[in-house]
Amino acid sequence: MRAMVRKASYGGSFDADYQAVLDRATTQGYTHPTDAQNIINNQTIVNLKIEGIWDELDTLWFFKQDANIDFIRLNWKDPINFELTDGTVQPTFVNDEGITVGASDNNNTYFNTNFKPLTNAVKCIKLDSSLIFNFYNSGSTLHVFGGRTGNNTEQTFIRNIAGSWIIRHYGNEGAELNTGGAENHYQFSGNGAVAKRYVNGVLKTTTTNETLGTINDVDQYILKINGFTGTNTANRGLRYLAQGSNLESKQLEVYQILTGIY
Repeated sequence: MRAMVRKASYGGSFDADYQAVLDRATTQGYTHPTDAQNIINNQTIVNLKIEGIWDELDTLWFFKQDANIDFIRLNWKDPINFELTDGTVQPTFVNDEGITVGASDNNNTYFNTNFKPLTNAVKCIKLDSSLIFNFYNSGSTLHVFGGRTGNNTEQTFIRNIAGSWIIRHYGNEGAELNTGGAENHYQFSGNGAVAKRYVNGVLKTTTTNETLGTINDVDQYILKINGFTGTNTANRGLRYLAQGSNLESKQLEVYQILTGIY
């Protein structure tokens, strides 16, 4: 395990992909992070590239920032596309923590990713997929992320059902797993044969997949599940969320880089 390098790479200039995020923020009139945060953000992307992870992602929203709720809307992997837009109520941004929903406003508060899996996914496909996220805080969380189109085989979600955390990714192909815990990094990887749940870099569960699931084509929501009714996230927060190819062989590096201990 290596200490994170806290300096800009490439002779003091930013990596081109992080510069593209900053350029988009400027175009949109969004406040940039501090210099110190920019260095950390840049090195995160550099490290993802070093480990061959960056090109395997479709989306990466990084909410743990010292900027503001506008900057965190940007999808680092493709800052021109899949910028987060507000639901009925805008989520709460907590400086240097992430986004959350208070208990009193949890029915209509969410972000729309504007990402439709069937149409937009390139790396995160049915038999080669991963869902990566980090919780902070506990709370009466029910619906954290996802979308469905009317039946149990056409859905992707992070959801609490009767006290058990369930992850489905691309319908039944993702299987159901109890995530457990509150403040953790999770990676959920499926390959069409098995689905594996890693927590903080450690394998916790392996489940045989059902491969009957289909890929839905509705916008995925964050802090709510598009297509589910009822109570959504309350009090629990997210630090980041990403989707990509299976990435099981790189799950430890993903954990180390995104949590800043690489």
